[in-house]
Amino acid sequence: MAGSTWATIPDPAPSLPSLQACAFALKENVELLTGQRGPVTQYSVQQQVLDIKNAISNGTTSITARITQIYDATVNLNNSQSLATFITEVTAEVDNARQGQPSLSARITQVDQSRINGDNALAQSITTLTSTVNTNNTNINASLTSEATTRASSDSALSSSITTVNASVNSISANGNVSLVATAAPGGASAAYTWELSAGGVSCGMTAIAKVGGGGAIAFTATSFTLTDSGTATPVFSYSSGVFTFNVPVSITTANIANLAVTNAKIGSLAVANGNMQNAAATQGASGTSSGQTAFATLATRGTGSVAVFCQFTGSPGNLYLPPSVGSLQLYIDGVLVSAITNSYSPAFVGSTQYTNYLETTLVYVTSLAVGSHTFEVFDSNPTGLGGVTVVALELSK
Repeated sequence: MAGSTWATIPDPAPSLPSLQACAFALKENVELLTGQRGPVTQYSVQQQVLDIKNAISNGTTSITARITQIYDATVNLNNSQSLATFITEVTAEVDNARQGQPSLSARITQVDQSRINGDNALAQSITTLTSTVNTNNTNINASLTSEATTRASSDSALSSSITTVNASVNSISANGNVSLVATAAPGGASAAYTWELSAGGVSCGMTAIAKVGGGGAIAFTATSFTLTDSGTATPVFSYSSGVFTFNVPVSITTANIANLAVTNAKIGSLAVANGNMQNAAATQGASGTSSGQTAFATLATRGTGSVAVFCQFTGSPGNLYLPPSVGSLQLYIDGVLVSAITNSYSPAFVGSTQYTNYLETTLVYVTSLAVGSHTFEVFDSNPTGLGGVTVVALELSK
């Protein structure tokens, strides 16, 4: 067939040549329609865009409603390949050319695909919803994308579901993402669930992962956190600015507390492993703090009793870092290393990547010093995730 148009079917006449011409034209159009004649991408309904469209225009405003479908199915026996694709787009638009009038668009796009390639099988469905309103000075956009994927091969399997939402007005935006992924292979299996919210420069999120041989872990990221009893509406606890506040009685069976400050204490029995503090009181003290790795304090001892030194590595709880060496909290007295402790930390996973959450670490050291001036230095060997260090030296009465 010459040209790039469908064959015109002539009006039949009561003659053999006329009937033959009609039959040949019908035959040619059917072969184009079914892809028997090329070019297939131009004529075949298998790959041709089916467009249902209504449009109204008065010169300044154009209103359009459109449904578009594209589908295709191919098979390659030599390479053991098969592909089936179905695309649907539903669009409604109002395009205003007049100054100050908004242009609006709403669109739903659905892409479904199944594919076999050798020993790999893939099924995927992606749905996108978008709504926009644009004027000369304002761009307003809202979108939602949902993607579901399953994939299997000769030695692995994957299933995932990801949903993303976005809303924006000019440069102001908010986003949300929820992801659920499961993988399996002869070497192991894992399942991960994550959600993340962001608005401007503020974000929060959670990651939960279960991994064969690696246990299960849940990590939260937020600037504040609260728990409320759903039955009584009682605020059980809250976290903000590095402080946990409990508003209900707390029962602790076993406790190992590195640093403790008590306003009003009632203790039935107390045992201290290092240093006898019974009836002891501090006669004087000195302290130093720094947002870096090192802090100093100088104290002139009078020989009234032992000297208790408290060192603290603030850490950066709630923030995740790629895991280098965790480092240690070290105490030097008059330039000599006298005690050290490994920094406290907890592992966290984002997807399959492991991160480190550096926690507050406290070192307590009690010693006797000669009368005179002494320098107390705290140093933390880990510069990553460092929230600062503090050293406090107290001379006790006994």
